[in-house]
Amino acid sequence: MTENYIHLPAPAHPEALNAKYIPSDFTDFPGVKKLVPFGERTLRKLIKDGIIPHIRLKGGRRLIFHVDSVTKALLRYQKGGVGE
Repeated sequence: MTENYIHLPAPAHPEALNAKYIPSDFTDFPGVKKLVPFGERTLRKLIKDGIIPHIRLKGGRRLIFHVDSVTKALLRYQKGGVGE
């Protein structure tokens, strides 16, 4: 099994070498807009109607989405599944 590696230049700050990259399962509105096949108005309506789950921190306007939860919420509306 061969693995592909990408050569990246060394960071400008030495402390950046100690920083670990942790992939996030969360995204913001532009990120979820790229993820789903809906227009912005439809997506906003689905969020408002509670079909697409989201997190809004207290006192803030920004919406945060858990990618797996969004996918599972949309798959609940899938037709032709095994149990139907």
